[in-house]
Amino acid sequence: MVGRLGYRLAFLYNEFEKWIWPNKAADPSKANVLEESEKLTKYYWSGAREQNWYLYLLAVHPASQGKMHGRELVQWGVDEAKNEGVCASVIAAKGKDRFYGRFGFVEVGRANVGPLASIEGGAIMFNDIKS
Repeated sequence: MVGRLGYRLAFLYNEFEKWIWPNKAADPSKANVLEESEKLTKYYWSGAREQNWYLYLLAVHPASQGKMHGRELVQWGVDEAKNEGVCASVIAAKGKDRFYGRFGFVEVGRANVGPLASIEGGAIMFNDIKS
């Protein structure tokens, strides 16, 4: 189950990774856009939805797309969430809302706000929504 600890561990890992392998091509003024944007959306993951399976960084390599791997990954996450009695959540990439809808995900808000406003996609979606 992903909760505050999971988010903190992911943050620490990302900070460590940036220190070991800095992205020399990155624009330094954009280095903290995710952290700056989090305060605008974190309330979606609160209350009954605070404990959830956040399908964070879920992706399938383009060469493997269309081979049902994404469907298997999402179904696994949804099943694990159900086994633990919590919902699953995801931030959908552009054009993937319908795909996640097949698993019962419903849009509750947008993640492309503030410094991420120009990013396409960004639907914040939960399945088995508990208010």
